[in-house]
Amino acid sequence: RLSASMQPGSPKNAFGDLVLVVGDICIPNRADKIPTQLEELVSASRLKQVICTGNYCSKPMLKWLQRLAPVVHIVKGDLDESKEFPFEKKLRVGSFDVGVIHGHQVVPWGDAESLAAYQRKLGVDVLISGHTHEPSVVEYQGRWLLNPGSITGAFNSIATKTCPSFMVLSVKKTEMTIFLYQLKDKKVVVTSKVFTKS
Repeated sequence: RLSASMQPGSPKNAFGDLVLVVGDICIPNRADKIPTQLEELVSASRLKQVICTGNYCSKPMLKWLQRLAPVVHIVKGDLDESKEFPFEKKLRVGSFDVGVIHGHQVVPWGDAESLAAYQRKLGVDVLISGHTHEPSVVEYQGRWLLNPGSITGAFNSIATKTCPSFMVLSVKKTEMTIFLYQLKDKKVVVTSKVFTKS
């Protein structure tokens, strides 16, 4: 399990460079706190970078994100009032070109074809978006669409409660392992998929 290897004292490069992908924190707008089990996992990890899909919603949450890793990438969500972050960002993670958006600018929200069109526009291997509060890992037309969901399980326009979740990307050269952490019935469930760039 990745969670065990994310604890202090684990081999530094056992999983490659670790990148936290998180979003839709929505504190205090739509949630009170990050579930303790998830916050402890995130705080104990040896992260190289953090990618946030927006809607951190408050200065304390922004400061929390900025303490987690030496490099933090944030895009502006529809509930974020700050003007210091862009609505989209393109970055390089290992050998992968990664695009980050909040997701409210894609209609219908979470639609694979609409997201793929945005992905083509940015010219990236992986597009990370949020807004739906529903985590997903989708291989589409030879590329990947990722959504970390909401780490707080904040409500959205469809559901009064969602499953708290986040992702960790383990990047080694041309291989990216995507670990999805979900809090289900008070237990952390971890699933993974591997994306290899040819």
